[in-house]
Amino acid sequence: MVTLLALVTGHRIQTLSKIKISNIIYFEDTLEIRIPDSIKTSSCKNFQPALVIPYFREEPKLCLASVIDVYIKKTKDTRPNDTDYLVLTYKKPIYPASSQRISNWIKLTLKSSGIDMSQFSAYSTRHAATSAAYRAGVSIEQIRKTVGWTKNSSMFNRFYNRPLGLDSTEFAKAILTLK
Repeated sequence: MVTLLALVTGHRIQTLSKIKISNIIYFEDTLEIRIPDSIKTSSCKNFQPALVIPYFREEPKLCLASVIDVYIKKTKDTRPNDTDYLVLTYKKPIYPASSQRISNWIKLTLKSSGIDMSQFSAYSTRHAATSAAYRAGVSIEQIRKTVGWTKNSSMFNRFYNRPLGLDSTEFAKAILTLK
């Protein structure tokens, strides 16, 4: 789930660790996850992110919104009463997963998918997602809005708009063919 969250939203792992169930708003075709907590880009000038995740009914196995729904239901009985965070550890004692823990899970998923971890890290999902969106025709302005960069940010052009260093479809195929 966390790897799909990282890829589908393009957000930092820190942001994923701040998701709370009470901040998930359900619409007919999407989930909207608001992040009111302080994150790296928080300031009075910047809007807090809202992660918008569509229901991908054409490919149920890849539907992150459905995965989140199932995850919430499956963790309901083991979820500590005092936590509202979405992502939890799975070994007792159960508690909200830290950014580091989520990063480790993403690395494990990437490694088991055949990704060379000497070249990539958990944060590479942000690079892969934004680059893939751009190659698919998503405007730089929409990418900026989606991943939380400001209107004047040159972050994408300076650091992300680069070749992935492998077959452009290899990464996506590896992620989407997980068993």
